[in-house]
Amino acid sequence: MAMQGTRILSSCYSTLNQALVLMWGYGESAALLSTKELDQRLERWANWARSPSMGAPIGVVGYLKERLDIAHDSDEMTTEIAITERAVARAKLEEKAYWRVLARYYLGRLSIVEIAMFFHTSEDGTKQLFLEAKGCVAGHIYDIEREKVELV
Repeated sequence: MAMQGTRILSSCYSTLNQALVLMWGYGESAALLSTKELDQRLERWANWARSPSMGAPIGVVGYLKERLDIAHDSDEMTTEIAITERAVARAKLEEKAYWRVLARYYLGRLSIVEIAMFFHTSEDGTKQLFLEAKGCVAGHIYDIEREKVELV
């Protein structure tokens, strides 16, 4: 990984450490998410991303929308999903590996072991990358929500 990639990983990794606890600096709507809340939010985003929607075959981050799980019918893009979509797109722009691991885990529903086998990497290295990607998304969610609060 290049020097620039190392700086990105370092900054997002520190964001992950901050995301492990709730912080209320800008009110409830702009709080850093706990890991459980972040997982739930990414799951809701993935359910939306996998469901087909009328007139919008491709989401902001560039994946095709197709029904993989008929049990979920979440075509409606809520504010939370829009913010999460934007945060995932920003993480993808920072480091494509983040997008690859998040897409395979949340959209493809692969386990960490299966993702490691796909990329021919160690399970520990894949777990580390996955945690960094989640931390980066959490940091972007925080930034986006803070921007929204400051505009009001």
